[in-house]
Amino acid sequence: MNKIKDIILYKMPFLKKSKTHFSFLKKVSFLEDFSYKDFYIFQKFLHERTFQPAEVVFHQGDLNTAFFFLFDGKLEMFLNNSSQGFLVEGDYFGEDGLSLSPLKRPLSVKSTHFSKVLVLLKDDLIEMKLAYPLVASKFLHGLLTSFLLKLVHE
Repeated sequence: MNKIKDIILYKMPFLKKSKTHFSFLKKVSFLEDFSYKDFYIFQKFLHERTFQPAEVVFHQGDLNTAFFFLFDGKLEMFLNNSSQGFLVEGDYFGEDGLSLSPLKRPLSVKSTHFSKVLVLLKDDLIEMKLAYPLVASKFLHGLLTSFLLKLVHE
């Protein structure tokens, strides 16, 4: 098995450079059906963004055009300036930012520590869907399944 992994890393040097992103994404439960090649393709569409303590990720009411993985750090969610809880490493949020119709953010999110997020913009998802429809479909199917399971358990 390691030989196959080494061959994949050799043929896809991007994985070697972003090994920490790769390791992080492998732990995301709804991406469990991804192959190494799927992860390689998916990572190309993600953007890393770093936030300082107290820096706002987005405000309630902002146009919602992105989905986020919290790669490192801690974020706090606010509804009308009232704390609604925290997001920690491994959490993801902003699923509705990938919807076809433009929606506004229902909450504000602010960094409480130095935090890094991996961002998937809606436009990049559309590009992925055109160039790599199977990877985009696996991502959306996993995300939707995860979202529905959250609703059932609430």
